[in-house]
Amino acid sequence: MLRALTTMLVLASVTTGLWAIPFYWESKTEEPGFTIDVPSLWGQASRSRDKVANVHFEKKDRAGRVAIEVRAYSAENTDLDQLILQLRTRLAVKYDRVFLVKRKEVGFRKNLEKQIWTVRSGKKVYSVTTAFVVADDKVLQLICVAPANRTKEYQYVFDNALLSLDFSDGKPDSEGGSSNEPAAAEAAPASAAPGITVTAPTVTGTPATGVTVKPPTATVPAAPAAPAAAKPKPPKIDF
Repeated sequence: MLRALTTMLVLASVTTGLWAIPFYWESKTEEPGFTIDVPSLWGQASRSRDKVANVHFEKKDRAGRVAIEVRAYSAENTDLDQLILQLRTRLAVKYDRVFLVKRKEVGFRKNLEKQIWTVRSGKKVYSVTTAFVVADDKVLQLICVAPANRTKEYQYVFDNALLSLDFSDGKPDSEGGSSNEPAAAEAAPASAAPGITVTAPTVTGTPATGVTVKPPTATVPAAPAAPAAAKPKPPKIDF
């Protein structure tokens, strides 16, 4: 049974691109920085202006749009009811119909609530999970979108994002800067040099003439490097 469960988790990971990695956002226009764990294979796009950062992580799915969206900003009023009312207005601009199904406490994280919505865009119905992380006047707004009939498949991906979302000053890189890209996998070994040089040792002869014999150097050309894989097109930001 354990083997079957492990197999199911592996298959689900491949399907959703789950292999979560940390993403760090460093403030660009005075918006708060944040960190969140996101699926490694999902596309990513970001925009920062007017002290607000919008960051998208998206996966292609034939059933409809699947995405994790984070909006980082500052607000004078951080009352939860007020934030939800503002979010409802923004959702109503994007979708044809918006229904707030329920609000519930997050069991695995104290003092945090998530909201479950059902929205319609044309004939498509989506399930939307939202949440707010607040500190003083700083706000992190999380929106997770998936087709209504695929909600269970992506639920643990969204829960992982919600569990990891928090404020951050950015992750310093090796040169003291910070990164706004998902942490990269370990780099592959460097490509081979243009040629491999093989030099035989020098042989000193013993004839009376005292001649030193040095065999010629042989150069073996290296195989041509494989072309770099094309980068996936980032998703469009349509907040």
